[in-house]
Amino acid sequence: SCVMIHSNSIYFVTTPIDMRFGMGRLTTFLQVNFPNKCFSGALFIFTNRQRSMFKLISIDSHGIWLCQRKLHQGNFPKFQTEQSELILTQEQFNWLCKGFDFSKIEGLNLANFKH
Repeated sequence: SCVMIHSNSIYFVTTPIDMRFGMGRLTTFLQVNFPNKCFSGALFIFTNRQRSMFKLISIDSHGIWLCQRKLHQGNFPKFQTEQSELILTQEQFNWLCKGFDFSKIEGLNLANFKH
């Protein structure tokens, strides 16, 4: 289960990738797009266009972890952002692994609620 994977830095990459990408192409993508973060042991999450699968990659001084998850049905949430990556907490990552939109887990922001 994905919830067993822990990292101090978790990045959800917002650009969809081809799920046929392996360690080499994902490592190259990280070196080009995240040069200051890619060898730090950070966990990077990539999804396909349909958001039915994601790949996790983490590179540290000992080697590379590469994992893939596919939902039996439904899709992982789509996030509207101009950023190239979203920074996730471990709890948000755990919800994402289960296919939930972690941005809605906290409930609604009622600051502007009116009767």
